[in-house]
Amino acid sequence: STTRSSGYGAALAASDMSTLILSFFQSKGEDSEQGSTVREAADALAANGATLDQVRSVVETLVADGHLYSTIDDDHFKATA
Repeated sequence: STTRSSGYGAALAASDMSTLILSFFQSKGEDSEQGSTVREAADALAANGATLDQVRSVVETLVADGHLYSTIDDDHFKATA
C-alpha cells in the first residue's frame, strides 16, 4: 500500500526507525561528550515500537554508514554531523 500510517508501533519501516534513531543521537549528542547509549535510545523509542536488539542493529548500520561513532565504550554513540 502507498498510504503511510501516521501512527507509530511495530509497523515502522526499517528506514523510518533508522531515521528516528539517528535523530535521537543527533539531539542527545549535543548534551554530552560521551553521547548516548543504545539502551537510552531504545527506551526513548520504545513507544515507537523499538526493541533493544532492533536499536542495536540499526546503530551498527549507522556506524558502518558513517552517521554514528562510538565514544567511551561499545555502548555509547554520538552522531557525526
